[in-house]
Amino acid sequence: AGLGEQCDDGNTTAGDGCSATCQDEVCGNAVVDPGEQCDDGNTTAGDGCSDLCETEAPAPVLAPTLGMLGMICLVVVLMGAGVLVVFRSRGSLAR
Repeated sequence: AGLGEQCDDGNTTAGDGCSATCQDEVCGNAVVDPGEQCDDGNTTAGDGCSDLCETEAPAPVLAPTLGMLGMICLVVVLMGAGVLVVFRSRGSLAR
């Protein structure tokens, strides 16, 4: 492989492991190569694109339960001109 090349297989055929621009065709390189359904630049499963570069349902987002709403919480409110105001409450939720 020459300068700036990750590989060089002597051809410009895509899908053979070395791209036409001499870059490795691997899952996790942020390029959807032949045989991949997606490529988000990592090999982490559960984020919508699996470690095998196949599309997957993203991990579920857990919604807070009513019991959690009564816990101490911090509410951050951005108010005009970039002023950050932080309120702390210890209220409980009436049912």
